[in-house]
Amino acid sequence: MRKRIILNFILLFMFTFGASQAITYLIAPLVPPIDVDVSPPAGWKSSDWPFLKDQFPAGLAFDCLQSECSGELRVTVRTKIGFCNCVTGVSDDEELERVSDLDLLSMRSIPVGAGRDISIRGLKGRIRLYSLQDEVRFLTSIAYNNQCDVVVVTGIGTIDHLEEKVKSIITSNQVYNWVSKRLRL
Repeated sequence: MRKRIILNFILLFMFTFGASQAITYLIAPLVPPIDVDVSPPAGWKSSDWPFLKDQFPAGLAFDCLQSECSGELRVTVRTKIGFCNCVTGVSDDEELERVSDLDLLSMRSIPVGAGRDISIRGLKGRIRLYSLQDEVRFLTSIAYNNQCDVVVVTGIGTIDHLEEKVKSIITSNQVYNWVSKRLRL
């Protein structure tokens, strides 16, 4: 009797392991490859990903050219698959801060005011402005979602009209197409 229980347990383990491998094999081709080779929109240049590695894949990073911006501006964009509140999306400042990349910054950020609702090409989310600890630069954090998947955008700079410049790059065709592939829109 004891041998039969052990044998059944081994068979169950082998079946479970085999089934999980089969599912992985079938699903893997559906996950888009992570390519960060996106040509930047006019007035921007591609930059290296500035943050340390964490549980999510790196995304895109762009620096605004002096001819386009009156000061320093870097924008990062990445997707976090399955990380958003599936029921309400990014609907309040608490969820925006939870999904954002603020924790990857070496400087403390202080909210300038309450966040606002935003729509990026039909996807709903939140935007919020922060002052950085150096009191010279500002940060805008944007997160918008498609069901349980979220797009996280961080813009850091000294320029006026920071939010408008950040919104202009994330609504560009190049960035939108990259996001669309990852969110399977």
